[in-house]
Amino acid sequence: MKGVIVRLKDHSTPDPSEGPRLSSIFPERDPNPYDVNPQKVCTDLSGMAGERTQALHAYWQGLNRGPGTPLADDFKLMDIYKLASRLLLIDAVQAADGRLRHRYRYVGTKIVSYRVLRGLKDHTGTFADEAPRYYSGDYLTDSYQRCTVEAVPVLTTGSWQGAARSGRFERLAMPLFGSGGDVIRLAVVVDRFENE
Repeated sequence: MKGVIVRLKDHSTPDPSEGPRLSSIFPERDPNPYDVNPQKVCTDLSGMAGERTQALHAYWQGLNRGPGTPLADDFKLMDIYKLASRLLLIDAVQAADGRLRHRYRYVGTKIVSYRVLRGLKDHTGTFADEAPRYYSGDYLTDSYQRCTVEAVPVLTTGSWQGAARSGRFERLAMPLFGSGGDVIRLAVVVDRFENE
């Protein structure tokens, strides 16, 4: 499989001959009231409250030098080692059938421990659409697709429920680019907030 090619261009003036804009293909997704674990997927980061999500965003902005940046090669785990336990690095790959898929390259130890508590294995090396989970993965794969295709940060918020605890979470996905201006990887961090 080879890397995904997503070309960036100026979207400030839409060209009607190009068909629908990506924002109409990926509308802001509101929680489904019938979903056991409703989530909201959006590109509006103004409500982001997590210390870790804000730290990843600040680091990404510091590496950003314009369209097609930050480069995946410039993103260094050691620069943000305090986030590493709740960080995921995800490769964007084009499957043989043409589908855009996301493979977990790195999964932080805290995220692995959340999965182990639910009887799930470490999912490093698996694809996001194949990794077993105890909730619907639709929001997750939607957010990764949107981050890759639109080449913009994507924030997902929702609630989580453990055996004895519960709360809300923020998941921030940030696009990382290859030298040709293609989105080739995502940096994702998860912030969890327990209910009091």
